[in-house]
Amino acid sequence: MPTFSLAALTILELAPPELIEVAAHSGYDQVGLRLLPAVPGGIAYPLMEDETMLRETIRRLKATGIAVADLEVVTFRPETEIGVFSTLFDAAAELGAKHVLVACYDPDLARFSDRFARFCETSFSYGLTSDLEFMPWTAVPDLRTAARIVEEVAHSGAGVLVDALHFDRSGSRIEDLRAIPVQRLHYWQICDGPAERPPEELIHAAREERLFPGEGGIDLVRLAMAMPADLTISVEVPTVQLAKRVNAETRARRALQAAKGDPLQEDGRRSSRSPFSPTNDRPGKVVPFRERLSCTVDEACAVTGLGHTKLYELIGSGQLITTTIGRRRLVIVRSLLELVDTTIPA
Repeated sequence: MPTFSLAALTILELAPPELIEVAAHSGYDQVGLRLLPAVPGGIAYPLMEDETMLRETIRRLKATGIAVADLEVVTFRPETEIGVFSTLFDAAAELGAKHVLVACYDPDLARFSDRFARFCETSFSYGLTSDLEFMPWTAVPDLRTAARIVEEVAHSGAGVLVDALHFDRSGSRIEDLRAIPVQRLHYWQICDGPAERPPEELIHAAREERLFPGEGGIDLVRLAMAMPADLTISVEVPTVQLAKRVNAETRARRALQAAKGDPLQEDGRRSSRSPFSPTNDRPGKVVPFRERLSCTVDEACAVTGLGHTKLYELIGSGQLITTTIGRRRLVIVRSLLELVDTTIPA
């Protein structure tokens, strides 16, 4: 099963500390942070230049158990020099980030490939993969071009980043995706978009108005089935117009529910399973809650009636014991029972 990361673009109005809190409350495992703008003058939160916010961000990560999946956006233009990213690498190390998103706006792909190779070498020394995102309006417009560059670079930290909208709008093919070596795919981004593809609205839709998974015309099931099953899925659904009347946490929750294939419809029904959901529906033995070794944070909230904020306060203070397996934080049930000092029925 994959883990899910809340992409910065989904709720870009929030700075990293607040984004982390929303991610924790909404059920995400990880977050993506935008430390560099996608375009000159765009929204970004340069933690490498703001020591106070960096420390607060790290504190929130520790308190909530949320991890940093990726940092963005490293844009390569003709004049870009590798040295300008040194402070980004330092911040990435402190944040424990795993990936860095790279975009190419340099029409000289030979020059870009050479600099990308050097960038991969440096970022890898900080524990980061360098993931090249193809976008139709950039110098790397489609999957084939990105895959070719990454293959030529031939660095173990180099990867191809697949965004569902860009994959669809670029006319990239599932067959080409299946041909990419698994080790070149480190995480991917999910969203949806209308079946119609008006070229004049491409950039606007990508940056401001995407659809929640399952609400558009992109074949997400087929795309997901072509991806390695255990990759982190970055949920990237900017909805600028919706944000004018719906708060960030509500939008983040809705995006995650939709990504998991479990969006609550207006009539109260739920959609069919997504390719990320367990497919084995055979009944098995139900273990009474009090006999379980651990539970998720959501389950702990459900059985105690406590909210996520209070639960994370208890975790942060040491009153509630948790453990981390892989990227998932689990609450020790015995600790929870001792805390509430009651018997929870099976």
